[in-house]
Amino acid sequence: MSDGGVSVGGVISWRAAAMGLFLLSFVAVYFYVATQLIYQTNQNRLKSDQQHNINQSEISLERYAAEEGEWWFRLPHLTDGVVNPLWPYVAGHLVWDRDHREYFRRGKWLNVIGTGLFCVGLGVLMVRRWTLLGVMNLVLLAGFGAFVVRATFFQPEPLYYIFFFVSWICCLRLLWRNPIWLYAILGLSAGLAYLAKSSVQPLLAVFVGVTAMKLVWFWWERSKGRERDAWKDWSWRRHLVGLGVLVIVFVGVCSPRLIYADETYGSGFHSYPSYWMWMDSFPDGVVFMQTYGSKDTLAGLASEERPSMRNYIRRHSAGELLKRLVRGTGLVVGDFLTPSRVKNRDGKEMLPWKRVLPGRGWYLGWLSGVLGVLAGVAWWRWRSGREKGSGCECGGATVLAMVFTLGAVSIYAFAFGWYAAIGRGDRFMMALYLPLAFTLIWANESLVKRLEAQRWVRWFYGGLSGVLFVMILWRLGEVMAYPEFAE
Repeated sequence: MSDGGVSVGGVISWRAAAMGLFLLSFVAVYFYVATQLIYQTNQNRLKSDQQHNINQSEISLERYAAEEGEWWFRLPHLTDGVVNPLWPYVAGHLVWDRDHREYFRRGKWLNVIGTGLFCVGLGVLMVRRWTLLGVMNLVLLAGFGAFVVRATFFQPEPLYYIFFFVSWICCLRLLWRNPIWLYAILGLSAGLAYLAKSSVQPLLAVFVGVTAMKLVWFWWERSKGRERDAWKDWSWRRHLVGLGVLVIVFVGVCSPRLIYADETYGSGFHSYPSYWMWMDSFPDGVVFMQTYGSKDTLAGLASEERPSMRNYIRRHSAGELLKRLVRGTGLVVGDFLTPSRVKNRDGKEMLPWKRVLPGRGWYLGWLSGVLGVLAGVAWWRWRSGREKGSGCECGGATVLAMVFTLGAVSIYAFAFGWYAAIGRGDRFMMALYLPLAFTLIWANESLVKRLEAQRWVRWFYGGLSGVLFVMILWRLGEVMAYPEFAE
């Protein structure tokens, strides 16, 4: 007999052996593709704020080595209002080299190794919870859909993607069960995500909003005497205490950065992109940053001249506002789901490859289609009365999880769509890719377990998961056969 993939006698089961072989193959292909990307693309460290991050690393190390200074000098705190401190701090302490060209190369490899290990760890963690094909698809989408291209840049995005993903999972789990320690984990992961890149706040805002909906729903049903058994592991008292723990841990993790930003710029949460959001072009943002580069100059900025939502709306017509939002959202969502490729006159993709998985949106669409079919079957069984009480869970936390997912995706799409007038790039939206892939596979796996009495459902899900697996492998086979990449 075997338990979770390892047999009692110590003999490795077929499931564990298959997963081990898959992960070894994944590591080999991942590092091969990453090697090709590192040596064929992104050779100019002056692009995409990479030299900026290198300079911040050097300054951070100098402050760390200083004999005199506050206690938080030795923690990640240094920001210039654009680059946050975590990536320069981590890279500087692990792979620093005074030769910036060598440090540039080492930093890219640090990102590749870190993300590769994370994908392997994710696969090991989920193999006892999901079907084998479900886990394999998740690892492939995480590695080649979300990480590998961004990992070959000297940038904080890979670190941010990891901590953003952990925060996302904590938010979802807290909709079902809310132990206090999980709020602390959420505060820690969200704090680290903020130290990598200050874009995690909308996720926390959506979480607070959705849990407020749950509180209202919870109290309303109690007033009607209809408490749901599916919510028995969720306590409103724990939630209120947990939110306090979340805030305390988040602020504690970010405190060195908040202290430094407050002393340097007059606000703990200062960032220049928050001003750039309310400008019309990136050059305007650069001029603003150069003109108002200190606490004193920012303090002297008149309220009517300060870039803000109120002032921007006052200076633009409703048509201009709508045009910028709609056009930008269309651009970032398009880049996220169907990134551009190099094509010939017949519309066929040509070498060199511009993306590793250019069909990443189709893979999410495939998972969504499978979810739609499984949800339809579950709904039909509930309506026909063949599974008494199955609708309770779907009517509570599951609905709120859907609201959370749609709300988070919508807010980030609109926010980055609005920001597209200042700066475009799939690196902004790509933080959502792994969370979405995980959420869709998680939902599919959960429905398959609930419908386990129907054997055809498991075969149906296994077959469609196998098709997705083959589609991804086919694409990777093309890349391996012709490993040529364009910038």
